[in-house]
Amino acid sequence: MKRVGRPGLAGILAALCLVPGPIWGAPAAAGPSAPSRPEVPAAEGLPLNPVDAAEALWKAYAERVDLDARTDLLHLEFKPGILSGAVAVSGTSADRGLLAGFYAELSASGLGIESSVEEVPNADDLKRLTWGIVKTPWGSLSSESDALADGRTPELRLPLGSRVELLLNRFNGLVLVKSTEGRVGWMRAKELSLRNDIAIVAWNRRSQVLVTALAAEIEVNGSGDGKTFLKAPFASELPIERKIPDGGWSVILPDGRTGILRAGDAVDHDEFAANEENLRRESPAGFLAKAAQSAEKLASAGWKKSEAGMSLPEGAYRLHDLILPSDPDRQARLGAPLSGGRRGSELKPGDLVFFGENGRVRYSGIWLGKGRFAADDPKRGGAAIFVFSTQPRADANGGLGPFLWAVRPEVSQLANPCLLSIRSHPFNQAPPAGAVRCRLR
Repeated sequence: MKRVGRPGLAGILAALCLVPGPIWGAPAAAGPSAPSRPEVPAAEGLPLNPVDAAEALWKAYAERVDLDARTDLLHLEFKPGILSGAVAVSGTSADRGLLAGFYAELSASGLGIESSVEEVPNADDLKRLTWGIVKTPWGSLSSESDALADGRTPELRLPLGSRVELLLNRFNGLVLVKSTEGRVGWMRAKELSLRNDIAIVAWNRRSQVLVTALAAEIEVNGSGDGKTFLKAPFASELPIERKIPDGGWSVILPDGRTGILRAGDAVDHDEFAANEENLRRESPAGFLAKAAQSAEKLASAGWKKSEAGMSLPEGAYRLHDLILPSDPDRQARLGAPLSGGRRGSELKPGDLVFFGENGRVRYSGIWLGKGRFAADDPKRGGAAIFVFSTQPRADANGGLGPFLWAVRPEVSQLANPCLLSIRSHPFNQAPPAGAVRCRLR
């Protein structure tokens, strides 16, 4: 069993068993011995050693395709091959396109490839369970499997009803998954209802409700004389069993039970999504302005990132059927940067604004207009409305730091897979499909 020592996403691949695969680009045997492949000449700009040459090509390739360890599961290691001049490539990949692109570059360089890269998801490993639905109020996702066992704070908290694609089932209580925003990490199997393709199609074909209240509860049916309640966090998604005449819905829980959700805590997602889509197409500026209004309302209503499981910009856009990346630095690359202008004169309500130091994004917010923006306040733990400043001081903008730039999301057609509507997300289709790789600016 091979243990991977790279930091970051590579840590989630610790203890994976690599499955031998075909040999790529290796020379055919001729008689009793195989001819030697010539070493890569130094004139081509690569080291003479095949392993060093492969590692140099891999580093350049990863930088060129903007490989992100949070979302791209492509971890490779290199050793001398069995055949002279070849390099043995091992590791794990969840993106055949990225892996094939790198193999093409290795072959073009003159290097032979002996591949034992494990490609996931693997139907045999998953035993036909290819999808998961969060069945607890929160599902915890972490890039390091040990973090879940140690009780460390997860990197993402996914609300009830969230769908994830299964990449690997270790059958030790942990599964490797991909979330709707493309994040890859480990989750506890006990937090998920594992489904095959047929079961997830049936789930997705039902009309859904989206929880829009900051504190909602579901009264679970069939719980005996006493009432049992299950917390339904903000942005939970659940299929409708039936509408209740006096308001609300009977919803189906991922564990098979049903429960009652009050009308004021959620919206019928089909109606909600259709209205938001029409507004996006008819008036992109009006749609963004509505997102700004929602951000201001959430900040005034006591929004807390720690309780909502997402940042204020994510929450405001989720109220308008859009899924933003969870990390501010990824949000900051959703479009061309705007300088903001004097006192924010170039900005419009709904623009995403970013703050940090030395060009490094640390915080994001939503522009409200009139020199104000809403953002999570790291000092108070809740959200707040701040007065915009262009001063290059660490204490500027309520302690969020200097303003870096802004981004105006292009929402009219949603051609960018980094900015998807809940309704059109591949995971939510019937039949569902894998998420397209998100290529940020």
